[in-house]
Amino acid sequence: MSERYESTVTLDSGRLRISTARWLPPMNLNDSRAAVMAPLFSGHGQHSPFQADYRNLKNGLIYTMNSPHAAGAKESAQMDFSHADAADAELLNAILWHDRKGNSPMPPPQHKVIPEIP
Repeated sequence: MSERYESTVTLDSGRLRISTARWLPPMNLNDSRAAVMAPLFSGHGQHSPFQADYRNLKNGLIYTMNSPHAAGAKESAQMDFSHADAADAELLNAILWHDRKGNSPMPPPQHKVIPEIP
């Protein structure tokens, strides 16, 4: 028996058709169009182990960390990232802006759902 691989692009909300598993109608449009995944979980149960793809980890293009001596490193090392919104957002944004934009002036923050149109 050959192994099965699923390559269908799906959205997170429609990844597993709950309606198929419980014999219910689809919950929403995404659920109705999601691929049925039951065949992926059936078979002889002797599938080969997952092989991780480490190419991007080893080529140095991603997963790189800033130097401990980089601009803002000392300040960001003292920030609390243990849970959401614990770090000083204004200071963190300034550090990230400087890292990407250099010395160009940082625009003021906008805390609006609908931005004002000039």
